[in-house]
Amino acid sequence: MADRLRATNQLVEGLVNSPNLKVLTMINAHINLEHMDLIIKQCGRLKSLTLTSTHLDKYRSVRHQDEEEKPFIIDYYGKPNATVPTGSLKTLKITGSTFERGLPIFCYIAENYTDLQELVCQAKVVDGNPTFTVDESSARGLFHHCSKLEKFESNLFSWIGQFIDLIDQHTTTTKEEFDIDISDIAVSTFIALCRSKRLREVLKKLTYNFNEVPQALESNLLIFSSLVVLYLNYDCSLDDEGDNFNLDEEMSVPPPIPVVSLLEACRSLTSLSVGHLPILIDRMPTINHNIQVIQLTICSLESFERRYGFYNYVSDHCFELEALELDEGNYRHSPSIRELTPSLYSHTKLHSLVPLHNRVYHYVKHLDQAGTNDWYLVRRNRSTNEIHHTLLVEPSYAMVKSTKYVTIKCHNASIFYRDKIVV
Repeated sequence: MADRLRATNQLVEGLVNSPNLKVLTMINAHINLEHMDLIIKQCGRLKSLTLTSTHLDKYRSVRHQDEEEKPFIIDYYGKPNATVPTGSLKTLKITGSTFERGLPIFCYIAENYTDLQELVCQAKVVDGNPTFTVDESSARGLFHHCSKLEKFESNLFSWIGQFIDLIDQHTTTTKEEFDIDISDIAVSTFIALCRSKRLREVLKKLTYNFNEVPQALESNLLIFSSLVVLYLNYDCSLDDEGDNFNLDEEMSVPPPIPVVSLLEACRSLTSLSVGHLPILIDRMPTINHNIQVIQLTICSLESFERRYGFYNYVSDHCFELEALELDEGNYRHSPSIRELTPSLYSHTKLHSLVPLHNRVYHYVKHLDQAGTNDWYLVRRNRSTNEIHHTLLVEPSYAMVKSTKYVTIKCHNASIFYRDKIVV
């Protein structure tokens, strides 16, 4: 660390010889705010500064070189006679970096780089989380001081509703990923995101975990036309005995997610994951969709028509599927045999399938194109949460007559059946 700091001292002091420098990139440096001051002071025409994988500290006294050390940059220009006014920097990018605790980075930027047009301030990420965070209010101050700021990107805080509105009004910033978790401001954040035409049209990944349902959730989802990945989870409480819905009195009832309209509005969607929400086949489809992954966890399945359900839609219009999982789902009304019969012969890319299973539907019939059929018992190990498929020599007459089973039409049962137990 000391060697890196000494190297930064030498570099910054040597920049006095480069007053016309326009672009500077520093990698793996140890730098403090006084270094930043000197860089701008000595390179008054600097337009772009990039700090990659650096460590940033608060103000420290920059130690001068030892007398026996020689400057490593030849002095061609000598010291400028007059200091060029600061504030000419147009682009500042800090990426993958670590910050001293309590470093007022946004306050410093707001006071010293008033001409900024683009700012990227990203902390190093460990285990999915940034190693340094600040209060969102300090970032808001940027837009009062840096009135020319057009593009902004940072992982130092969560973007909430007020900040999204500010970004939308004063910049041309876009953001391709958004993660909204349960909080008192989750709803206002989602609504602000929906209001921003620019942000919603470029958003590619949205993760929304909520326990309060925003108004018009089902229709608002349709406006994110560029989505590639969508994770939705309604965080309701589940009883320990049977994983049944236990809605708190204060919790709102979630609306059904209109899957057909959603996929036809979001043509680029490749992965859809939904938890604890009703899934609705809201109308007859008009196009095929290239979605690759569908994961439904404890979702009720509904349809506008009793004889055309979720499995029928997937069979007829989702031929690019690679993984299809219906974990602990159920039907709101008793489904017809047709609704319980996915036909997947044309789904050549499908390699992972978790059929609908619960206390009622815990049998699977596999039917290949030759007409051969096998029967399986589906059980979940409550201690490990693993699903086991047991091959049956012969199904019982009562079970077949009940029609409480899923019939899977596919070439190979190995996409869902991997156990070798036979009873």
